[in-house]
Amino acid sequence: MELRDQLVMLNGLRFHYREWGSESNPPLVLLHGYSSHARSWDTFARAMAERFHIYALDQRGHGETGWTDDYSADRMIEDVAAFVGALRLAQFDLLGLSMGGRNAYGYAARHQET
Repeated sequence: MELRDQLVMLNGLRFHYREWGSESNPPLVLLHGYSSHARSWDTFARAMAERFHIYALDQRGHGETGWTDDYSADRMIEDVAAFVGALRLAQFDLLGLSMGGRNAYGYAARHQET
């Protein structure tokens, strides 16, 4: 599966994400832990790319995404919502590790429709 590195503007910051798999597959958004970045999902994403269209997001201040003064859970959850909106994901699976897990369940609690 071909890997694509992408950039998108969300909430006034430039965000980087990595993308694998066919657009015909169901989408899966991956959120890394506190001391990590989107590349931490590379091995997992390669293994799952035949079944999912995978998006691994560098969350604010991590990896190749811009830095800011606000790293609160609320801002990070808003970033996930903006990312989902920018990619026009109507329904998708969401998986997070550590800080990414907190952001995933925070997003899920606020956006039960997706």
